[in-house]
Amino acid sequence: LDLGCGTGIFAIASSIMGASYSLGVDIDDESIALAKITQNSIFDEHDIDNANANFIVGDINSFNSISDLLNERNFIKINNNETSLNRFDTLIQNPPFGSQEKGKRHADRKFMDFAVNSADVIYSFHMKNTEEFVIDYYRDLGAEVSHKLVYKFPIPKIYDFHSDDSRDVKVIVLRVENFKDNIDD
Repeated sequence: LDLGCGTGIFAIASSIMGASYSLGVDIDDESIALAKITQNSIFDEHDIDNANANFIVGDINSFNSISDLLNERNFIKINNNETSLNRFDTLIQNPPFGSQEKGKRHADRKFMDFAVNSADVIYSFHMKNTEEFVIDYYRDLGAEVSHKLVYKFPIPKIYDFHSDDSRDVKVIVLRVENFKDNIDD
């Protein structure tokens, strides 16, 4: 599951690497449309015929878990068979950083809540300076960080409040193992 997938590169890569099913979810319908085009282009260019990534528009603020989101759509197809899908083995997410915009404040918390309700293993990108908070938040949700990777990530100027053309920020990628027993069905 690629949560907040944008143009879907993680879902597409998972599909190429042999995932039995991958799903990208994003609130932006234009990003989802581009993800579908990108997948078709990559698979056509490299003569790959097992495209199994799917993309849907969804607002995680309206749902507690992937099963809630998919149940609203009644079913999901895996390998052309209708099935019920309550949980993913792996979730990759890149929640909004910092969220200077009023409507996006604390968006990372909703992503973390949704992730713990939706997957067994989570790979989550966060600002390095939020590491302690994020680790404690996951722990409070019943999950534990098993691995950490810190690196510099270039953020281009895309908002009016950005003062530099580009700025490198320290980011931490966490691998989170979910031990939560209270799984929403």
